[in-house]
Amino acid sequence: NTEKYDGSSWTEVNELNEGRHGNTGSVNGSQTATLCFGGTSPVTTDNESWNGTNWTEVGELNTARFYAMGAGTSTAALGFGGNTPSQTAVNESWNGTSWTEVNDLNQARSYGGTAGTQTAAIAMGGDNPPVSNNVETWDGSSWTEVSELNTNRYGVGGAGTSTDALCFAGYPTGAINEHWNGSSWTEVADLGTARGYTTGHGATSGAAICLSGTPGPGNYRISEEFATAPTTAAILTEGDLFLSGGTA
Repeated sequence: NTEKYDGSSWTEVNELNEGRHGNTGSVNGSQTATLCFGGTSPVTTDNESWNGTNWTEVGELNTARFYAMGAGTSTAALGFGGNTPSQTAVNESWNGTSWTEVNDLNQARSYGGTAGTQTAAIAMGGDNPPVSNNVETWDGSSWTEVSELNTNRYGVGGAGTSTDALCFAGYPTGAINEHWNGSSWTEVADLGTARGYTTGHGATSGAAICLSGTPGPGNYRISEEFATAPTTAAILTEGDLFLSGGTA
């Protein structure tokens, strides 16, 4: 099943060619151009490309896995981590035609959150095991461990960029939402509904969406949007300005 969001409601559109779960995709893809790859059962290398109307099977992953992480677009993507069924650190780069293995994550993991592009991505939390708060950033050639999440969790969602990201939901905490500013993590407004095994989308941290998930047992169809508060600017006239001890 595939559904499309218009900002207020979901509409069913043409289905994937292969039914599966635990798949991932190009998180910075669009409604007219994105990828869906990996998943189970059984564990698969399958990769499909969406053109806004239909899914087409394209070049397969080199390593079959599920609950991996993905970043990028339909023509320039990364697929990293996941279960094979054991946790793996393998990282593959997609050029629009085929996948090439590139430098691995420092920590093997699955069920992590992700954001960013093929050349600037972030991997957040996950299940190693044990449950991890490890965070790594990708610069196009290698992964670097950076400041950890405040709360260990897996089954999380992510949105944004490698220097400005959100990591939300996940087990065992459920509703926690943390913001990454490129150097450290700060807890911000929590989700309205605690859950794990969710997914996230959004090219910026200030405009993210958290999709479905499960509280265990049972599943949610809930979608939640996150938006930073707008900045209110005062309108000043020439006579309103008063400067003291400085320049402007």
